Amino acid sequence: MPNIPILMYHRIGPVNRHSIVPGHYVTRSQFARQMNVLRKLGFDGLNCRQVAEQLGKQWPHKRSIGISFDDGYQSFFSEALPILRTHRFSATVFV
Repeated sequence: MPNIPILMYHRIGPVNRHSIVPGHYVTRSQFARQMNVLRKLGFDGLNCRQVAEQLGKQWPHKRSIGISFDDGYQSFFSEALPILRTHRFSATVFV
């Protein structure tokens, strides 16, 4: 069975200095760079349904990566979604 890595994000934006979970933040520029590198390396950014479909194939696309966001923060729509669309990537948001 093939392995497809899944990147998990929470919030896109500046780190709140008072946060008890500062590791849940990725700045917009960091996220944009990460997605840009993945696209340049030939990866397809997939949502969870698409990952499951790839896992069912005998010969899945070798450059697939899942992208997910936990907790349904507004920053997904305001910061991440425009970047994902630029690269024609998909993602799953868990609310």
